[in-house]
Amino acid sequence: AVDRLKQADVLWASDSFMAQSLRDLAGVRAMPGVCHVGKPLDFLPPPTWPRDPWLRNRLRAEGASLGPVEGCVVLRAGAVGPEGGIEETFQAMEHLPKDIVFVLLGRPSDSYRQTLERLKDKYRLEHRVFIWPLLADSDWKRCLQGADVGHLIHTGRGVTQRAHALNSALSTVRLFNYMAAGLPIVGYDDPRLSTFYQEVPCVRDARLQNLAFDLRTILGELSSEPSLREKLGRIARHAHESKYNWEHQFAPILDAITRTSQTPALGQGICQAEA
Repeated sequence: AVDRLKQADVLWASDSFMAQSLRDLAGVRAMPGVCHVGKPLDFLPPPTWPRDPWLRNRLRAEGASLGPVEGCVVLRAGAVGPEGGIEETFQAMEHLPKDIVFVLLGRPSDSYRQTLERLKDKYRLEHRVFIWPLLADSDWKRCLQGADVGHLIHTGRGVTQRAHALNSALSTVRLFNYMAAGLPIVGYDDPRLSTFYQEVPCVRDARLQNLAFDLRTILGELSSEPSLREKLGRIARHAHESKYNWEHQFAPILDAITRTSQTPALGQGICQAEA
């Protein structure tokens, strides 16, 4: 595999840290290109505030204590596992208003699903936590359009510690789903994300060493200030439209591939590295 990397004419990765690792692995001088896994511009329509009512109506039908526009829906769109700060989010929610609900889209293992159900009982979160493992793509998108806050926590503990060390959230599709949906994001204090946080200030980051406490503060703030959620969501959507979309991200890679294919001495191949 390393020999093939060295022979490739075009190398690219899904964030700058992956690009550095790829350059070191391939033993090449030039830094590989970076192509973030942003969503296409037509992935979702422009967001609205108040949010699309489909998700809220479904949650209310299942017993959630939400009003037509009151309350706050926190969404974790994927990666439902023990390294996602989910337990700490449950702990924080015990001390937050009952009209803050948490929706988990993903397929937890049977054992972890049982753990979450026990924690729901422990923290008295009946009708406040909803785990939906199997949704149609259209319903998944409606969840993104209807949510109020995107949940992006990765603790990097346990079995994912090695993977977390090698991959930042800048290579996760979830981040760019939230941005396309115009969601404020609850993130975490990974130094690899600090430059992105400054560039796209749509994130409220929690300290992993004080996760439950910080989540209680951040979710309390975001849930009580719809205007703040809209402000941060517009920042996220603008970043999606202007830079972090697939068309913009892939354009220089496509240009490099095109130029390489037109050079008779080259044309050996291309290689992409991503999380």
